[in-house]
This record gives sequence, structure tokens and C-alpha cells, in this order.
Amino acid sequence: MSTSGKHPSFTLFHSRQSRAFRVLWTLEELQLPYRLVYLPFPPRARAAWFLKENPLGTLPLFIDGDARLTESVAICQYISGKYDDRLGVPPDSAEYGQWLMWAVFAEATMNYTLSVCLRYGWIEKEERRKPDVVEYYKSRFVEKAHYLAEGLGTRNFLVDSRLTIADICVGYNFVLAEYMGYMGDLPGVVQAYWNRLKEFASYQRCINLEREAPLAFQRPDNI
Repeated sequence: MSTSGKHPSFTLFHSRQSRAFRVLWTLEELQLPYRLVYLPFPPRARAAWFLKENPLGTLPLFIDGDARLTESVAICQYISGKYDDRLGVPPDSAEYGQWLMWAVFAEATMNYTLSVCLRYGWIEKEERRKPDVVEYYKSRFVEKAHYLAEGLGTRNFLVDSRLTIADICVGYNFVLAEYMGYMGDLPGVVQAYWNRLKEFASYQRCINLEREAPLAFQRPDNI
């Protein structure tokens, strides 16, 4: 979203299709003001100055005043808990536990399989790629997707009959799955779910923002 005319409340360091996409999508859906800083991927190797901001060299990095957060799921929940709970579920809801569970499942159970595939199938140099490892972890990802399909059943969303952070966190996995050509191997229920999520205007704005990413990267002033 545009933040012209005033200093944004948040700064998000982002690279195309990185985990920061979850945070970007959350901010866009809630229409909260932010400054977006693009980085080349992987930033730890291609933007040495970033290590001064985040010694891990990972994305996202989210800055809110003195608070600096680097875990994408935690950032989404932080924004929900502190600033705008429209994508959250109240603790007294019967679905609160499921909301938390699916959001963490998105990273801890689903995304690690895709991360291995991405590294050894795309990121590493040709001589270091491992097709057998990629195939194994792809099968594990498909297995997790079948579990997700069972959890969805006939519902349009994971919890509370509406878009929540749980959907955004899970949905990011399909950004990568599309990139790697895996969506056709997933259950029809999951494919239909992802198609619904992509219809949200906030998701489309994120895609457009990534398309408009600058070709040159430099350290921004006044971080």
C-alpha cells in the first residue's frame, strides 16, 4: 500500500517469494502502513550490509520501533495481537487452538520440506544439486498436503469460516509449490483452496508489488 506523505509505522525487509511474503500479505490485507525494503536472495550472500540489521541474514526482518522480529509466522501473530486482530481468532474461541496450530504447521511441518526442495533443486549450483533428495522431500510435502486436505474437508477456510493468518501462513507454501511445479500433485481440495486464496485483492497486490521490485538494491537510509 502507498505510504507517501507520512513515515510508515513498520519496515519490512523482503525478497521475492521469500517467507516475508506472509508478512507482506498480512499487512496488505489489514491495510496497515509500512515501508518495504527489497533485497536480493539470498541476502546473506548478496547484500552484506543486511547482516548488520539481521545477523542471521534471513528474511523477513520486521521492524516496529525497537522491536525486531525475524520469524514470519510470529510476525503475523504479533501484528494481529498488537495492532489489528481481524485476521486473528480470540482466545476464548473454540477454534483458537486450531488457528495457532495451522499457522505453525505451515512453517514447521510444511515449509521445511519445500525449503529442502528449493535448495537442492534450484538454489544450489548444478554440481551440488541432489535430485533424489528433492524427490523424497517433495513426497513428504505432498503427504502434508493430504493432511491439510483432511483438515479442510468441505470448508473454504481453515478456521472461523473466513480468511485468517492461518490461511496466509499455509498459503505461502503454495507460492513456492507453484514456482516448483508441484501444485498438480496436490489433492483437488488443496488446489481449490489455493485458488480461493489467490482471489483476494491483498494477495494480488502482493504479486504486483513483487513484479515491481527494483533491479538494483541498496541499503536504505533511516532504517
